[in-house]
Amino acid sequence: MSLDNIETRPAPKIMVVSAIPDNMNTNPWLYAHLQEGFSGLLPAENVQGTAPELAISSIESFRPDLVLLFGSILSDLVDFPGIAGASKASGAHFSVWLHDDPYEFDFNYLVEEMADTIFSNDRWSVEHFTHPRVFHLPLAASPTFHYRELKEFTERQYDLFFCGCGFANRVQMIKDLSESLASFSVLIAGSEWPPDAFPARNWRIQNAEMPSYYSNSKLVLNLGRDHSFANDRYQLAASTPGPRTFEAAMAGCVQLYFVTGLEITDYFKPDSEILLFDDADDVISALEQVQRDPSAYHAIAQASQQRALRDHTYLNRAAAILKTCLGYEKALAHA
Repeated sequence: MSLDNIETRPAPKIMVVSAIPDNMNTNPWLYAHLQEGFSGLLPAENVQGTAPELAISSIESFRPDLVLLFGSILSDLVDFPGIAGASKASGAHFSVWLHDDPYEFDFNYLVEEMADTIFSNDRWSVEHFTHPRVFHLPLAASPTFHYRELKEFTERQYDLFFCGCGFANRVQMIKDLSESLASFSVLIAGSEWPPDAFPARNWRIQNAEMPSYYSNSKLVLNLGRDHSFANDRYQLAASTPGPRTFEAAMAGCVQLYFVTGLEITDYFKPDSEILLFDDADDVISALEQVQRDPSAYHAIAQASQQRALRDHTYLNRAAAILKTCLGYEKALAHA
């Protein structure tokens, strides 16, 4: 980038507000990763984060240029209009980044009435907003939290790994695979798995431990969910990969991504950075191939990790937010 494109005005002040009360937030690490992204682009004193219950007073004292409300908007305990009002009263651009579309899309009207700019994690959901400034912004990964040194494939403990809630589509896939997995080292874990979904077991893995499981697995299943909380109006199907796609890539593994659409190819190259599959036979074929040619799969894991480091960090996403909301592009020279 030429020096002509580097921003010379003072760095903006950013306030990141969690949209979920601390005692209800099951994904607090996403909020921390986003703050880390902004802190990698701006002076540390220019980035603050706050819980929603402290947001109004924090905005009034910090007087940021941009307030970014991040997360889910299902909680009726959060004063969303008050946060928006405090932002605008302080002269800040008020933006919202929704990270649970389309599963909570029916509630998005709440922020359409208040936000200057809206970001949605899901590309297909963007098409169904009525707000004039809505942009697609997928979630990402944190090099600090998710990166692991690449292990040789011959040293990895698990042939196949998956962790997640036992939604119906996932249960059916594991049942389809169950008989063929007996000769492989497999770990299928999570919550709400029925007893007949062998070898899945109800065992929670802490988020801090997940990257190490990815790194220690030859293949990682990537199965989206088909379960919504508030998605009755349009009954939207998710098009954009969830955050674990980027997190697993950052940890250095080969993902088997179940194809529901081709948007995944915008983020990772099929066959060289990620493997796509349609059915249980494809999974078994990949398990057999990785045994025969582990070096080829090591190359895919390495390429996937490098792509995540280059294009799919929260620093990348923070840079896009600063440009879109404030026209601030100095960050892009460093991203």
